Amino acid sequence: MRSIEKRGLPRRRAWRTALVAVLAMSSGWLGLGTATAATATPRTGSADLWSEIKAGWNLGNSFDATPCETCWGNPATTKAMIDRIATKFNFLRIPVTWYPHLTTGAPDYTIDPAFLGRLKQVVDWAIADGMYVDVNIHHDGGGDNWLIPSASRLPQVEPEFNAIWRQVAGYFNGEGDHLLFEAMNEPQDANGGNRYGGGTSDNWAAINTLNQDFVNDVRAAGGNSSSRWLLVVPYGANAGTGADNLVVPNDSHVAVSVHTYNPWGFCSATAPNYLTWDGSMNYLPDGDVNHANQLFTSKGIHVIWTEFGATVKPYNGGDNSNEVANYESHIASYAKTYGQKVVVWDNGSTGVGDDQFGLLNRNTAGWQRPNIVDRLSGVYP
Repeated sequence: MRSIEKRGLPRRRAWRTALVAVLAMSSGWLGLGTATAATATPRTGSADLWSEIKAGWNLGNSFDATPCETCWGNPATTKAMIDRIATKFNFLRIPVTWYPHLTTGAPDYTIDPAFLGRLKQVVDWAIADGMYVDVNIHHDGGGDNWLIPSASRLPQVEPEFNAIWRQVAGYFNGEGDHLLFEAMNEPQDANGGNRYGGGTSDNWAAINTLNQDFVNDVRAAGGNSSSRWLLVVPYGANAGTGADNLVVPNDSHVAVSVHTYNPWGFCSATAPNYLTWDGSMNYLPDGDVNHANQLFTSKGIHVIWTEFGATVKPYNGGDNSNEVANYESHIASYAKTYGQKVVVWDNGSTGVGDDQFGLLNRNTAGWQRPNIVDRLSGVYP
């Protein structure tokens, strides 16, 4: 998710699923795409991990905030927060922006050990609570930042990308299989064509190179990282054209991370075309799930929706949180039928209106939207 900048204004999403939906309806895309995804080695080994994962939750706008954990208005993450989350969710995604925490530039790109230690503290709290944890590279890409997936930028991007993942994989090498790594968030080219619709061939080749680099970097760390589950990501985490052009590395412990905020007119308060969710538009997010099944899960490649959700909007003198619960529980239920997993986006903003994706009140470590949380977590009892 393109979360708020430190100045407090909403940032645009890295891809517009509404555009994908329009393309879907006009081109017959839903469930009928032609994939270039490689058929990977059948998943074996710790595959039981995927049967154990239930609903997931994002610690958004914290470790991905720049330049510090509390700089976008959320309090520092506490054990009480993690303990509360673990009562309803058993998968924690921790988005991480790394570039503010690099103490040297090329060629080493050294990560501040104090930052790694703080991140490990939260990872360990979650694992102690029985949770699975996903650590990624988040806001380092897109806009004016360094991780731009294009042929012209790859010579500059690849050394830094590899240096970060080698350090992260080595640092966390003692963690067991409850820790997963995710290559990138929504990698996109701010200056490229089809920016919100899944990218271009120039981007796809670079994305596929970086995903393979990521797998190579983690595996080279040895130890527990030799079999750790890894998540690769298409352009923009796009479940349409981006996913069509993702080549999944041929590794027995690699899954695919994608996002859906479809339809954007319901999910975003900036375009409130829809305030209710009565099931009449289920075909839109269902189309994303169907397409991911055709490309990946039907071939034995696990899929996890590492972001989805809708902002809570004013409605009938109150808010539409019950409608958001209808929407999110439907996606979770439908994805579950294919064995796909879901991780709801939470940026800590618990009001009503634009960019209000918050479910947990991080100041009190209590649920701000228990009606949404109960419906969503209830899909995976």
